[in-house]
Amino acid sequence: VKSERADFLLANDVLRRGLLCLVGGSGDLSTDAANEDDYEWGEADPINGGAALRLLTEICRVGVASSASMSEATRHKFQLLLSSFRRALHNFDPRGELERLSYIYAVSSLVASCAMVASSSSASTAAVAAVNAVLSDMTLLHEWLSLHSRVSQPKLKSTVLCSLSQVMEPAMWKDEGMGTKNSTTRRPSDNIAIQLYQAFSQANN
Repeated sequence: VKSERADFLLANDVLRRGLLCLVGGSGDLSTDAANEDDYEWGEADPINGGAALRLLTEICRVGVASSASMSEATRHKFQLLLSSFRRALHNFDPRGELERLSYIYAVSSLVASCAMVASSSSASTAAVAAVNAVLSDMTLLHEWLSLHSRVSQPKLKSTVLCSLSQVMEPAMWKDEGMGTKNSTTRRPSDNIAIQLYQAFSQANN
């Protein structure tokens, strides 16, 4: 990921604030909340909430992939975005199948990116700390991996299981649009894989 792309996406305050508002944030486009605990969350935009969630996921993935090379100013913006995005996911209440699919995609994609960085021996201390905050967020993992709330929705249950397998064995899943496997895809470490299996077990105990 080129640093120019990361700098543009992560340093764009208006874009970040606007997308967070669409997924239920109560802030405005001009300033950030002085204290993140004072930031209130409501319902996501009924039309654009799911799409905004996917865009935020992709921006966070750019930040995770670029975490070793970004400037200090950009890293600060990324940490702010990642923290806000996690809170948005905690408060996101999917309505309908499309929003539920967007939520599963958002969490699993974010976890997959974080797992790759955490499993890399070349990752910086700051990058590992940022991604470990996601990987140790049991509330987030349980909401993603729980099948109890999807008992009557076999399609969503299947999506959860497939998303977990994609995180565990990303090389087994090829991009149908490209028709080739990504040779640079890295499996998560054994420790992270065990951690995710334990989270799946706890979420469905």
